[in-house]
Amino acid sequence: METPAKLPLDVLGYITEMVAADNGLRKTNRRTIHTLKMLCLTCKLMVPVCRRHLFARISFPFFPKVPRRRDKLNEFILSNSTIAHYVKILRLNVMHPFITWDYDFLQKICDSSSATSVEIASADSRDWDAVPEKTKAVVLFLVQMPTVRYITLRAVKNFPASALSRTSKIRQLVFCGFCSLSPPGGNSTVEDLTITTLNGSLELWPSSYDGSDNTLASLMSPIGQNTIEGAVSFIAFNRLKSITLSITTPCISENMQNPVEFPLDIIGYIADLMGADVIPTLRYLTLNRIDNFPAAVLSRCSGLSELILYGISSVVPLGPNDAMQANTLKNLVSLTSHSASDSNNTLAVLMSPIGPKAAGATGSVIALDRLTHVSLGVISQAEFPQLLKFLEKAICLERLELDVVHMFTRLAGLGSTLAAHPNPKLRSVTVKFSGYIQRRDRNTLPDLNLELRHLSGKNVIEVLEVKACGEPDVLWTPEANDWAADFDELMTDSNAFPALRQVGLSLECRADEKREEDRWKMTEAWFPRILENKATHFKFCR
Repeated sequence: METPAKLPLDVLGYITEMVAADNGLRKTNRRTIHTLKMLCLTCKLMVPVCRRHLFARISFPFFPKVPRRRDKLNEFILSNSTIAHYVKILRLNVMHPFITWDYDFLQKICDSSSATSVEIASADSRDWDAVPEKTKAVVLFLVQMPTVRYITLRAVKNFPASALSRTSKIRQLVFCGFCSLSPPGGNSTVEDLTITTLNGSLELWPSSYDGSDNTLASLMSPIGQNTIEGAVSFIAFNRLKSITLSITTPCISENMQNPVEFPLDIIGYIADLMGADVIPTLRYLTLNRIDNFPAAVLSRCSGLSELILYGISSVVPLGPNDAMQANTLKNLVSLTSHSASDSNNTLAVLMSPIGPKAAGATGSVIALDRLTHVSLGVISQAEFPQLLKFLEKAICLERLELDVVHMFTRLAGLGSTLAAHPNPKLRSVTVKFSGYIQRRDRNTLPDLNLELRHLSGKNVIEVLEVKACGEPDVLWTPEANDWAADFDELMTDSNAFPALRQVGLSLECRADEKREEDRWKMTEAWFPRILENKATHFKFCR
């Protein structure tokens, strides 16, 4: 500890900040924590710098049950009064009882007014009424601290809705698992209950939707003494910038094929409440396993810039009257659509014509020529023609990601479609073959080379990534060596890809020990031209 640092302190401080950045809002990286502990040993001046990140995230109950360890930890906390000021993210598991030391430390955190994120969790969907009164008082005080910006409820039943409305500067509200809110008292006024500061995001991640989770109904129901139709709701939806609706069912095969339709969707409710321009502030919408989301409602989100569809999410086509009144989402620049069903017609719905004369209209639900980022999943060959029609009109694309799930899907037409863009802007392309290539399958990598040749000389692509996984008998063969040689030559042809500066190749194989000496085992040596090309950075992984 007495040895002076060999690096300047500002450099060590910067390193600490970069290392700590791996710890996001909702995850803890054990390797990051270990690295920060090691940085503490560089010099005394680094101790408070690292502690600021080491104690930024704390879960309660905090103190261990072993008396000797508990006493040492308590002594450490009492002798370092600044520890409480470092705490930014709190996770409170109300399923387990808190002890005196927990309450004392929580009081220090309350006094420091430093926490910005609070999560109230229970693994067994505990009823809020069963939580000890002392724990309730501390939790409610914490969520109402003026510094708190993010609140998460995880599997807690009957949490008081009125407590959330007293948060002064909340920006993000997240509900996970089986949650429910107890309605506010009938004597409360609208001004007391509406969360007017929630101008960030609302996320709903129930484990399933069977009617027992009343979170949606609680958030959208009229409040105040006058609860007539059209009254103000609990959340000021017209200020939201991001909404996530997701159903996270257990990973069981039969459940994965059952999309969920909310009996009452948030945006649909607001659509009826506010008219044509539903949520002009809404910028980001994520739907995960949400079935039959109405395209008519989607078209009313005039400020939407990013739309994400995962799982078996689907969009209901526009009816004749809806098509006449629908608005094109002219601000939408990013679209992600990864369906788990080969019967999904989302792209066709989003491309369907709108306007007073829908039959001959040229406009669509989304302005394809304004998209700059597209990430699409391809389940079957039947989807590919619609995908090509989509890409044909997306002439301003800068980043394209394709996830080819079925290995029998042919990519014919992909290269020529992208090459037809009049003023190409596409700078980043990622093609992922996520279906495992087995011996009976046909290796589709040569098809990719063919499509890249169609794109040759008509692009400004700077970054190209190819990802695939399969058996060695498919990826490590003489034929694969021929593909690699062709790919190597193509990537180093300055006339084919003049702007290329990075190539990524990830080919994962399940190779056993007998295969370790296989002379056809793919290595970087299969791509000598790319390795020698100093203008291109090559990232190879197998």
